[in-house]
Amino acid sequence: MIDLDETLRAVSTVLAVSALIDERLRDIEMIEFSHSVMTINQRIRPGVILPRKTVVKWFKDNEDEITVKISEDENSVWRKEILSLITDPELRRLVLSAMFSISVCDYELDDEECEFLKLAVSLWETGLPSVADVELMVV
Repeated sequence: MIDLDETLRAVSTVLAVSALIDERLRDIEMIEFSHSVMTINQRIRPGVILPRKTVVKWFKDNEDEITVKISEDENSVWRKEILSLITDPELRRLVLSAMFSISVCDYELDDEECEFLKLAVSLWETGLPSVADVELMVV
C-alpha cells in the first residue's frame, strides 16, 4: 500500500469520494482525480514529486474500502469525518475546486456529487469555488 502523509491522504480520500460517489468511475474522472492530487501535492509539499502512477496505485489500493464506506455511510457521518480532517482554509479552497472539477469533468453533476459538494460547502462555511479558485488548480 502507498503511504501518503496524513494531509495528502485526507485530500486524496475526499477526492476519491468525489470520483466514486456516483457509482460510476469514468476514465476522465480518474484523470481529473490524479491531476488534482498531483497539483495539490505540489502546492502543499513543494519539491516533493508525486508521480501519477503512485496516485493511481493509491486509488486502486483504497477504492474498494472507500466504495464500501460510501455505501454504508448513514447520514453522511463518515463523509463529515473525512471532510473535517482538512482544516486549512486555503487547502479547503483547493480541495473544493478539485471536488467540483472531478464532479463535472464528465459533463454531469449527479445528485450524489452535488450533495457531497453541498456538505463540504456547509461544513467548511464557504461558497462554491470561483473561476479564480478553479484556475488555481491548473498547472
